[in-house]
Amino acid sequence: MILEESLEVIVEVNFSQLKILVVNNQFLINTKIRVLYKKILNSNIIDFKTKAIIDINKIQTWLKETFRDVKDKLSLKEEIYDVVLVVAPINLKIKLIEKMNHLTVDEFSHERHQQLLKGMEIYFNDQNSQIVNIVPLRYLIDNLVSLNRIPLGIPIDKSLQIKAITYALDYNLMHSLKAIFKHMNCRIKRIVPEFFGLAYEQATVRQLREKIIFCNFNDQFTTLNFNYNELTWTNQLIKMGIFKIIKDINYFLQCGLEKARLIFEQYGMLSIKYREPIQNKIIYKKYLHQFKKFIIYKVEFLNKVIAARVKEMLDEIILISNKITDVNKVLLILSGKLLTIPGIKQFINYHYSHLNIKLYDSKIMGVLGSEFAAALGSLYYCNNKMNIESRIAQRINYDDENINKVINLLAVI
Repeated sequence: MILEESLEVIVEVNFSQLKILVVNNQFLINTKIRVLYKKILNSNIIDFKTKAIIDINKIQTWLKETFRDVKDKLSLKEEIYDVVLVVAPINLKIKLIEKMNHLTVDEFSHERHQQLLKGMEIYFNDQNSQIVNIVPLRYLIDNLVSLNRIPLGIPIDKSLQIKAITYALDYNLMHSLKAIFKHMNCRIKRIVPEFFGLAYEQATVRQLREKIIFCNFNDQFTTLNFNYNELTWTNQLIKMGIFKIIKDINYFLQCGLEKARLIFEQYGMLSIKYREPIQNKIIYKKYLHQFKKFIIYKVEFLNKVIAARVKEMLDEIILISNKITDVNKVLLILSGKLLTIPGIKQFINYHYSHLNIKLYDSKIMGVLGSEFAAALGSLYYCNNKMNIESRIAQRINYDDENINKVINLLAVI
């Protein structure tokens, strides 16, 4: 029997995909979650230049239909109102906020803490961005006591000073998303940047204390995140993805993008597996009228096209990563649609044996592949937010010199 109050509805939005995942918290043991429902819309979701939703009506229609399907599939009596929203990190900005609050209270409460964090948003003076996450690093009580944890139950005579890192996303995108859910009478419970989810689903906490680069390949875009001490130090969006391979196939075969995609999906999955009997299988015939004969393309030719493009994309990722940190000294985790090509592991081991590269392997029961990594990791982050932020504050230390050093190193994109 599924209890409605135990459900979490997660909506993930990035440039080319919109996903919904429903999980049941009754089965939450560490990061092991039973997946109850999933559905994906592949489309152009966000305008790359304006950072806004391209077709709000289309998204609203899809969400309504999907929510209705979820309700029917799970036999829910009530409509789904609360969602955790996971969004692509467009125009990520990181900034230090410090605020003095002159107040006298008998003891500090969780409610008071939420009010103060909400009030701190007005101190982020950037009209193009909106805060979606605040990570407190230090609480200074009455200029006497400094804590890295929320001072719950502690009396405050004069003032409380909070120093925190904030993550902000593009305002146009946030406005569009809020408009969509408001029109549907749904409440956004929390907004989580996509890279948080990728980090907490793909790596252990022990690994996140070290330097890690996450690279997630989608159809047309790839996200590159550099994490250290559970903080995202830099985030980049690169116009590069599986679609480049499909364009290459079309370039050589001149068969049209739709046919090229079908060829890739049917035979590309075998492409980097060398010495296979299927190498001689014919995948496409093209008739040349001027010569009155056919040109025959085999899987062997497709191997070379795809392998060359994959090598080029990985080389570019490594080149960009080296500008962030020494890629020879970090763990590089690859995920996304690049991993749909069987043989990719052997290919990487052959060409990049000198690097510490790990392919995504889902830790979540019930999920195959990496399509819901950001969503599931975001749920873990939301459920453990207080402990995570406490760990971050402890590692950075609380004196001004260390805090400012971290802030100065954090990239602003």
